[in-house]
Amino acid sequence: MKEMHTKQNTTFFFGLFGIVLIASFYVLQPYLSLAVLAFLLTALYSPIYRRLLKVFRFNGIASPLAVFFMFLSILIPIIFISYLTYNQVLAFNDDIQGFVAANRVEEKPVEETKSAIIEIQERLNNTSDSGAVDTLFKVNGEGNVEEVDPNTIGNIDVTDLLKTINKTIDKFPFTESKEVTRDELENFVNDIIKPITAFLADRALELGGSTVKIVTNAIVFVVLLLALFPSHSRIETFYKKISPLADEIDESYIKRITDMGVAMIKGTFIIAFLQGSITGIFLYIAGVDYVFFWSMLATIFSIIPIGSGIVVFPISLVLFLTGNTAGALMLVLTNIFIVGQVDTVLRPRLVPKDAEINPTLVLLSILGGLQLFGVLGFIYGPIVIIILVTTFEVYMRYYSDNISED
Repeated sequence: MKEMHTKQNTTFFFGLFGIVLIASFYVLQPYLSLAVLAFLLTALYSPIYRRLLKVFRFNGIASPLAVFFMFLSILIPIIFISYLTYNQVLAFNDDIQGFVAANRVEEKPVEETKSAIIEIQERLNNTSDSGAVDTLFKVNGEGNVEEVDPNTIGNIDVTDLLKTINKTIDKFPFTESKEVTRDELENFVNDIIKPITAFLADRALELGGSTVKIVTNAIVFVVLLLALFPSHSRIETFYKKISPLADEIDESYIKRITDMGVAMIKGTFIIAFLQGSITGIFLYIAGVDYVFFWSMLATIFSIIPIGSGIVVFPISLVLFLTGNTAGALMLVLTNIFIVGQVDTVLRPRLVPKDAEINPTLVLLSILGGLQLFGVLGFIYGPIVIIILVTTFEVYMRYYSDNISED
C-alpha cells in the first residue's frame, strides 16, 4: 500500500490541485462577476429570506420569493431604466454625429464617402451637381430615414444658442470683441462631446449586442441567487475548514467583507441611483432632452465623490443661455437642496459607521477596476479594495503587536 503523505505524493497533489484551480478559473471566468454580484445581493436580502423561511419553513418557497422580491424592488426598475437609457444614449450619439457631419459635409467631396453617398443616392436621390451632399440623412431608432437638421442638437436651436452666448459675453468687461463662432462650437462638440457620446454608445452596444448572452446570463444569475440564499452558512463553514487561519480571524474576514460589501451597495450604489433618478425627474420638468442619458451620467458621477452637479450645472447654463431661466434656476436649487441632501440624510440610516468605506477608495477602486478588468471592474475593483481594507484591519488587530514584540 502506498504511503499517503510522502513528499512526492504531496508535490503531485498540490501540482494537480493548482492545475485544476487554474482550469476552473478559466471555465468559470465569464460568470465570476455574476457570482460576486449574486453573493452581495443575497447578503443584502438575507434578512428578508430569513423572515420568509420562518413563515414558510421551506426553502423551496422562501428562496424563489426572496428572488422575486429582489427583482421587483431593484432589478426590474434597473433593467427598465437601463433599456430606456440605452436607446437615449444611441439617439444622443446620432444627433451629435449628425450635427458634426451636417456642418462638415460641404467640405467633403463625394469621393471621400463614396459608398455612403451612393447608398443615399439610390435611396433618396438627393445630391447636388457640385459633388457635395445638400442634405444629410440618418436612420433613426425605428429604422426610418430622416433628415438631419444642421441647426439643431436635439431640441436646442444652435443659431439661437450662439446669439444668446455672444449677447451674454458682451455684458462682461474686456470681452466685447470676443465672439463665439459656429466653427468654434462645432469644434467643441466634435473634440469634447462627440468622443464621450461615441464611447458611451459603443459600451451600450456591447452590453446590448447579444440577446443570447443576455438571456444566458439572466438564467445563470437567477440560478446563482436561488442557490446562494440557503448556502451562505455552508459557504462560511467550508471557508473555515480550508483556511489555515484561526477561526476568529476567519470570522472577522467573513463579517467585515460581507458588511462592507453590503454597505457599498447601500451607501454607494443605491444612494447614487436615487440621486440620479431625482436629478432625472427635475431635468424632465425643466424640459431637457435625453433625460435617461443625463440621469445615467448623474448616477455615475454620484457614485464617485464628484457628484451629480457636474452634469446639472452645465445643463443649467445651457438652459439659461437659451432663455429657460426658470428651468436653470430650478435645476441648480434642487441639486443643492434636494439631490445633495440625499446622501446626508440616507447614508447614516443605511450604512453602519464601522462598515463605511472612504469615498476616495471607492472612486479609485472603480476607476482602477474599469481600467484593469473593463466593465467587470465596476464590481471587481471595490471587492479587491474591501479585501485589502479587511486585511489591514486583521493585521492591526491580530498581528501588529506580535511583530513589534519580536
